[in-house]
Amino acid sequence: MIARLDNLRKQPVVFQHLTGLAVAVFDELAAQVVPAVEAAHRKKLARPDRQRAIGGGDDFDLSTADQVLLTVVWLRQYPTNEA
Repeated sequence: MIARLDNLRKQPVVFQHLTGLAVAVFDELAAQVVPAVEAAHRKKLARPDRQRAIGGGDDFDLSTADQVLLTVVWLRQYPTNEA
């Protein structure tokens, strides 16, 4: 898939157009957001009323950094109804 973080890092102009951020700025954002997202996911998996053991269910196809990238692209490219 071309829209993965590793591929888009190689094309900084395309990255800038898709996200509105420079690669270095996104890396700083990801460094702050990725640990928080992963901690929230672990907390969700460790809840006491969970019916499956940890590891049960499907895994994400995208890494957490790619999920953050997808979120940033979606927020940049899809305007709200007010727009």
